[in-house]
Amino acid sequence: MRARQSQALHGALSMSLGMVLVIGLGLVALGQSPSGSPPSPPASPEVSPGVPTPAPTPCLTVATPGPDGSPPADPSACTATESGFAWQQATLPGPSSGAWPVHGMAANGGGDMVLLGQAAGAKGKPLAWHSPDGLTWDAVKLAWPKGMAPVAVATVGNAFVAIGGGKTGTATAVSGAGDRWTVKKSGIPGATSLLGITSTNDGAAVVGTSGKTSVPTVWSTQTGYAWTKAALPVTGPVSPPTLIAASPTGLIGAASSDGSLWVAPDGVTWQSTPLPATDAGIVVAALTGTPTGLMLVLDQGPVGGPASSSIWVSADGLAWLEVHATTGTALLHASSGASGIVVQAEHMLVTSPDGVTWVERPLTEFDSLVSTLTQTPGGRVVVSGTSTDLANGAVWVGTPPTP
Repeated sequence: MRARQSQALHGALSMSLGMVLVIGLGLVALGQSPSGSPPSPPASPEVSPGVPTPAPTPCLTVATPGPDGSPPADPSACTATESGFAWQQATLPGPSSGAWPVHGMAANGGGDMVLLGQAAGAKGKPLAWHSPDGLTWDAVKLAWPKGMAPVAVATVGNAFVAIGGGKTGTATAVSGAGDRWTVKKSGIPGATSLLGITSTNDGAAVVGTSGKTSVPTVWSTQTGYAWTKAALPVTGPVSPPTLIAASPTGLIGAASSDGSLWVAPDGVTWQSTPLPATDAGIVVAALTGTPTGLMLVLDQGPVGGPASSSIWVSADGLAWLEVHATTGTALLHASSGASGIVVQAEHMLVTSPDGVTWVERPLTEFDSLVSTLTQTPGGRVVVSGTSTDLANGAVWVGTPPTP
């Protein structure tokens, strides 16, 4: 995976969510909010430096039937990997070239998964796939209005809600299981752009802009059809938020890549808050919900030194605690789910079962441009990406190492 290209594709979405069922750009319905005040973040985490990892070498089992119809090869053939994960590759049916599956992936509590994309080119055809397990994928019809394309997807209950837009406006789409979609043009009243979506305790929340002055805005829904609007407070020109994440505690956060950060501790009332780190060149790489709050990934470019990243956690979105740092590589995507917390870098996975203890695992299994990272209800890590020549899309499913 090439860091700079991965970051470019990552800017199209990036989503991760809480860990109770499965989130991802994570993105699945969360459980009910626990009673009482949100728990405090750990008091004494260990911060361990990262080590640059070597260039990747292939080690994959392709999850496609043989010419005679025989079942896919056993992924256990690739268990001896440096990361400790056993990776299995699934091939996405679709265009023979020019597939860019970079617009969102989500899984529901029943195990169904969806992936959204767009064929290469400014006027590329929107694409969508459905899978019952993350390994076998079928192309499905998702007819976005002319001039629009899908942007991101999440869940409301076990149903899927996708958002999109373009020069001609915005649209939403709803699907019960991910195999059939109903598209509604201008599905969110007053939206001029839709940029990110996350599952919440009672539905989903979307970030984008509204009005002639493009005010950063959050819309929430309990059904995928009726929406409630909340303008985000701003004190000057800001880039619109493209990242949004929710915790089962009820806390929701939104962020723009250039450093604007908003939080709603109660999931309703929003306030602006500064990033926990303000050094020059800081970029927000990922925002993810965890069982106890939010996790923020910050990258810093190689101005005057090597690339570095830091991971922060917060119980209320206001007070942040640094729990891990790397030097020599940039962290790009994050997911919180049944396998704990997984953060992906150029040639490395950083994993944690609890947000306190972290392990850096060399990722030498595949070379691609990763666009989305999420987890299944069974605890598998699912990664979508595009080949390095930008010609084809693919999905990798990783079985975590045994603790």
